Amino acid sequence: MKIYIYSITFKNLAEEGGGGKSTNITIKYLRKQGHHVFPFYSAKELKKKIKEEKPDLILHHNIVNMVKIYNISKKYKIPFIPTINGLFTCGKGTHILYSYYGIPCFKCSLTGIIRCTLKGHYKMPFPFFQLLKFLLTSPYRYYRIKRRINVLNKSAAVIAIGKTLKKILQTNNVKNKIYVVPQPIDDDILKKPKIKEKERIGEEEKKILFTNGFDTTKGILPLLDAFSELNRDDTELIITGRIYPIIKKIKPQKNVKILGEVSYEKLKKLYYSSDILAYPTLLFEPFGRAWAEGALTGLPIIAFKDRGGPADYPNYLVNLDKEELKKEINILLDNKKTKNKMNEISKKEFLADNVVKKLIKIYKEAK
Repeated sequence: MKIYIYSITFKNLAEEGGGGKSTNITIKYLRKQGHHVFPFYSAKELKKKIKEEKPDLILHHNIVNMVKIYNISKKYKIPFIPTINGLFTCGKGTHILYSYYGIPCFKCSLTGIIRCTLKGHYKMPFPFFQLLKFLLTSPYRYYRIKRRINVLNKSAAVIAIGKTLKKILQTNNVKNKIYVVPQPIDDDILKKPKIKEKERIGEEEKKILFTNGFDTTKGILPLLDAFSELNRDDTELIITGRIYPIIKKIKPQKNVKILGEVSYEKLKKLYYSSDILAYPTLLFEPFGRAWAEGALTGLPIIAFKDRGGPADYPNYLVNLDKEELKKEINILLDNKKTKNKMNEISKKEFLADNVVKKLIKIYKEAK
């Protein structure tokens, strides 16, 4: 097949996040299967290319400009398939209201967007000028949600990257058929890296890895509170990811190492040298690459129930309670025979070769 794929992430690969990485892996493995794939980040360039040579499909990744790209596909009568990887049906992209654990809220309204914008995320208010921008654009952002839902209902097929995300889209009146296909992970993750002595992080015997930085929607506060009450001198909590200003309000803890954003190669070494990956997300996680990558390296994953991502699979799941989180972490640390429940499932579900085979089947049906 000849496939054109639009993603805003192609514009600046230096800032590639989970969505951009997934798109590039998808392209790599589609090409391995013999398909002709052309990436675009400019709608103008996409239209120009269509006039020269019409594709079999137009794929859209990472939500931005979805309506515009759909209209191009409609004009030229080309099947359009969007992959949804975020909570665009929520004004804050979380589907939780302001609280320590986050109160579920699955449908957005204009007044809801304004209310949530004023509050910001739990203990993470928006900076003044960002807040002002968000408030002034609230009507547009609400209208954009409705337009995107309308596009999904007119698409040749809709792909959601997680089961919980599919349910949220359906709750928000997406009537079209929704396929669930997780983000693809390159099989390079299975190659255990050599870790030199000088590259080892931390000094303690056991390590808990948390990859979501200082973001309260990702569960950093319950995790820190649970960890502080473990009172274990043999265990370190290693934190990677984006560090927000809230860190200034957090009292430093013993045996907590904050690394900030790290390269993929360094993160991979952390996966293979840790004992547990903690992923206690509070927002309704569409998928979450880091926990899936960790599962493929053999790490047991601990997470809260019913919050998407790892909770959509048979990981070590606890209720929204820091005491339960603390108890389960202790059990996992003390049990030398702890197994990664997702070991074989993750290979079948997440490795790119298998994911892309599922995608190709959907593309052929939609075509």
